[in-house]
Amino acid sequence: MRIGLFGGTFDPVHLGHLAMAEAALDQARLGKLWFIPAARNPHKESHHRFTPDERWEFLRLAVQDHPRLEVSAWELHRPPPSYTIETVRHFAAEFPGAELFWLIGADQLPGLHRWRDIGELAERVTFLCAPRNQMSPETPPPPVSFPFRLLWLNLPFHPASSTEVRRRLARGEIPTDLLPTRVCQRLKSGPILPLSF
Repeated sequence: MRIGLFGGTFDPVHLGHLAMAEAALDQARLGKLWFIPAARNPHKESHHRFTPDERWEFLRLAVQDHPRLEVSAWELHRPPPSYTIETVRHFAAEFPGAELFWLIGADQLPGLHRWRDIGELAERVTFLCAPRNQMSPETPPPPVSFPFRLLWLNLPFHPASSTEVRRRLARGEIPTDLLPTRVCQRLKSGPILPLSF
């Protein structure tokens, strides 16, 4: 089995995330891809617009019509911050013998060497990289002292970003051009109550 893993805060999930996931499913011939929302990303500020409950619900709504997309609450159950290597070890134990792929945006490449236990991580996964912010397969690889497998995804640049979504929400807008339809409908329907994962 070939399994994709897509970690992040998803604050909130947007159409660009879904485009990356669908490209990864098709181009890497994955059987499943799991969105894995983090309680807190160790490489980002800890202040989020949306709570873990809200981010979880938005993701569940976003993948509802995609049978090969799933959402895992594993990192939300753990004390933050979330480290990729711990998540990969968890999925390796859950799916023995599976070939694991970790989906990233190209903007994460320059800092990849600083990820916890990156040598072990590079042995365990193939990185699927989506072009972003002028970084593409023609961009020189980052200077790293470890071998790693990297597959560039072929997909057009998507204008959606969580920062832009949050900016427009702060102005009282619901950016229907950047968010999945079900997420827009949920935002319009009122407060989100705490959920049990």
